[in-house]
Amino acid sequence: MTFPHRWLLAFSGCALVLFVFISGVARAQVSMELSEGTLKAPWEKQLAVLQSLGQTITGLDAGKTRAAVVDALFYLESGISEYEAKTSEVIDRLAGDPQFAYVAGDVSFEMSQVLDRVYGQFENLYGALEVSQREDVVAAQQALDDLRKLLRMKRPFDVDVVNALGSGIPQIIIGLAERWWHGEEKAALTREYIATLSKQLD
Repeated sequence: MTFPHRWLLAFSGCALVLFVFISGVARAQVSMELSEGTLKAPWEKQLAVLQSLGQTITGLDAGKTRAAVVDALFYLESGISEYEAKTSEVIDRLAGDPQFAYVAGDVSFEMSQVLDRVYGQFENLYGALEVSQREDVVAAQQALDDLRKLLRMKRPFDVDVVNALGSGIPQIIIGLAERWWHGEEKAALTREYIATLSKQLD
């Protein structure tokens, strides 16, 4: 997926011209608390784990383990979808809501609550499959935990939004939106793979 053209239209006319001519130095002058890597890593790592467990999951016989896995996959798909919706809201509000900076902390906390549920369902899934102590599973859960904790703190996201919107520089605002867009892309890939596993278990 590419960054949505509908979003870029919000910076049409003079603002878009300004975007073209702003130097890379201006971007560097506004520090960001939540890196693109932090937003992408949980989903990249979880997807890699799920792919390694794919045959194990789809080969489960009827029983308690299969039932627990089916439930976990269902709630994971729902939870990640909710996180994607929140992320899309962030991207849209960066483009069209100058008041967003005043509520960014609240939005950050709401996203952390969604990730609390997602984290718990991954725990349920890995527990049912008895792989919770695997090194790659621990790393994936740690990356997700790091993100949810940063969002729960409110300040990192709040600082990013305030700095970007306060700069008034389209390049910086678009850069922040793109960072979240790339994170959402990775979350969507993870959700789509979960949906595939769920269908194979039907």
